[in-house]
Amino acid sequence: MPFDPTKPQPGDDLDAVLVLAQLNALKALIDAQAAQINSLQSQISGVLAQTSSNSDGVANLGLTIANNPPQQWEVQPIADKLDELINSLRR
Repeated sequence: MPFDPTKPQPGDDLDAVLVLAQLNALKALIDAQAAQINSLQSQISGVLAQTSSNSDGVANLGLTIANNPPQQWEVQPIADKLDELINSLRR
C-alpha cells in the first residue's frame, strides 16, 4: 500500500493495520530516497575524482623573470601557459 497522507483522518478510530501500513509505506519512501541520494553521491564522487586530472598534461612553467620590468619575451610564455591550462580544463 502506498503512503496516503490523508489517512487516518482526525477523529477516526486508530486501526493498527492501517497505521502499520502507513509507517511501512513511509519507510519505503525514505529508503528509496536514500538509495537515490547514495547513487547521486557516487556519481558526483566519480566526476569530482576526474576533474583534477584534467590539467595533468600541463607541465609546470619553470620560468624565471630576470628583468624589472619584465620584457614581452619573458611574459609571453606565462600567457601561453595560461591559455594551455584553460584549454586543458575545458575538456
